[in-house]
Amino acid sequence: MHPPGCPSNEAMRLSKLVDLGILDTPADDELDRVTRLARKLFDVDTALVSLIDEKRQWFKSAAGLDAKETPRDISFCGHAILGDTIFVVNDASKDERFFDNPLVTGAPYIRFYAGHPLQSIEGYNLGTLCLLDSQPREFSQTQADSLVDLAKIVEKYLQTLEVSRSSQRIENLLQSANSLLERTVHSLGVGMVWLSRDAAVVQMNHVACEILGYSPFDLRNKSFYDIVHDDERENLGDLFNRPFTPGAAAFAQEVRLRDHDHAPRWIQLNLSVLQEEDMAARSFIGILTDITDRKRIEKDLEKLRLSLEQRVAARTQKLKQSIATLNQEIERRHHSEKSLEEEKAHFAATLENANDAFVEIDSRGKIQAWNRAAEKLFGWRKSEVMGQDLAEIIVPPEVRAKHHAGFSRFVSTGKSDMMGTRVEMTALKKTGESFPVEMTLGYARTNSSLFVNAFLHDISERKELQVKLEREALYDALTGLPNRRYFMRLLKEASSRTYEDGNGIALLFLDLDGFKTINDTHGHEFGDKVLSRFAKTLQDCVRNSDHVCRLAGDEFTVILNNLKNPLPDARSVAQKIIERTKAMGAIDGTELSCSTSVGIALSDSHCPHSDKALLKLADEAMYKAKAAGKDRLHVAQDHT
Repeated sequence: MHPPGCPSNEAMRLSKLVDLGILDTPADDELDRVTRLARKLFDVDTALVSLIDEKRQWFKSAAGLDAKETPRDISFCGHAILGDTIFVVNDASKDERFFDNPLVTGAPYIRFYAGHPLQSIEGYNLGTLCLLDSQPREFSQTQADSLVDLAKIVEKYLQTLEVSRSSQRIENLLQSANSLLERTVHSLGVGMVWLSRDAAVVQMNHVACEILGYSPFDLRNKSFYDIVHDDERENLGDLFNRPFTPGAAAFAQEVRLRDHDHAPRWIQLNLSVLQEEDMAARSFIGILTDITDRKRIEKDLEKLRLSLEQRVAARTQKLKQSIATLNQEIERRHHSEKSLEEEKAHFAATLENANDAFVEIDSRGKIQAWNRAAEKLFGWRKSEVMGQDLAEIIVPPEVRAKHHAGFSRFVSTGKSDMMGTRVEMTALKKTGESFPVEMTLGYARTNSSLFVNAFLHDISERKELQVKLEREALYDALTGLPNRRYFMRLLKEASSRTYEDGNGIALLFLDLDGFKTINDTHGHEFGDKVLSRFAKTLQDCVRNSDHVCRLAGDEFTVILNNLKNPLPDARSVAQKIIERTKAMGAIDGTELSCSTSVGIALSDSHCPHSDKALLKLADEAMYKAKAAGKDRLHVAQDHT
């Protein structure tokens, strides 16, 4: 049994599930209707809304199952939430991940499972809507689409609940923030006054009261104009009836107000609209700053302006300083120009000694720059290529016309998809040898001249590594045979050819009898040698046009192509394999006693099969050969 792993975002996923507040809550009629509908629609034993907790899977809704939860480490849904699409197990008893799972070997005896992840708003997989049945079955694309639709209904229910709980938390935070704001405002060190839309004083904080000498209750519900100095009334006019933008500064001005003793106080008034949905609902908040002392100082400073001689002297001194500054600026620019020339020389040296080849051409395609790395990469000395056509030096002949067309188009339009990007191409060395390079293109315009430059480096080793990795992905490391992935590709191609050339193909599905006993008795290293010997035996029994593949463990397949007489030809090859397997001889001094069971499935113009159907027939035929006593062949029923 393979216990399910955890998603990479497990901690955040569990946190989101707990925040939802849905675990261990009563059943919900809306979800129960979905699971009942799913059970009836797909004709299965059970339909569940399963949520994956840290140690368990808990069922928010269950149609056809009495249990409320099961351990997570034996759950099918634990596997389903590791992806974002439908997770299907057609026959759990034959699936290496689940065949010995307690839910398979015991009640509810699961054979079929299909589940779709249920995601939170932020994309965390919280659980699944899943189907269970005690009988193996196939699951069509139409059924899969229907399950997705039902899962989206459940997912919408969970996301709606998530939004509701989030809104409640936000409302609680807003209430706390409003309370904090009210306490903060009363403790601020600036004067504040709240006014209604008709300028009535609603409230003043203690600082505003100290500035004007009133108590908090002296001006409550009185007009703000009652404390405005007579000389300011005309300036303020209909201030509170003007249209304002909510939240923006509506009015900022220095005004004179009358304090409690009717003495004038200079105030910096900043007025803002608190609410503007409609004129009747809006109100104002004013920030009051006492600037009386500042105004007194400003009056004193005005007197200083009468000292004209001092100002002329100061201005003369400033002019001298400006001239000195100008001379310094001229000197700085001379220094900057010298530094720029040094930087250009440094940049040129950097390009000359760069690890990548650097090449630059003009608008005619003629080479203008060629550094040392380019000499090493292409084998041409700089003196040999300067002024030469770049295409004739490094571009292979078969693509030169395309190169010239693209370059001419860029020169005339200034547009190219290749500029500023890395591209791979084939280049030529002086010896005529072609090799792959990676190139990054750029360009520069100087007055009316255009220059195109490129950095290039050899990617031969990277390409060789890619080929090696592709082979490792398609071939079995032990036997060197095509692996399951490559086998499925080969089988599909072979199946297609049966319709094109009229000949048939045969698929042999082979299993080494008693291989587990060999492994347990002699160890895995010896077992690997047996598998390698068996692979070589299979290759010796077939033609070069046939394909021998290793699927997994001791399971092998043979694709026999282009058979004019598929049934007798397949029987002949299978019998040859059976006989040679028994005669494989000794390994490391240990005599082998091996046999193989072979299942045969055929596909031709009289009885064509898809690649998947052909594999299934051959697999079933192999198991029938084993059931009949092993060391024999069995042909799938439609060709016996």
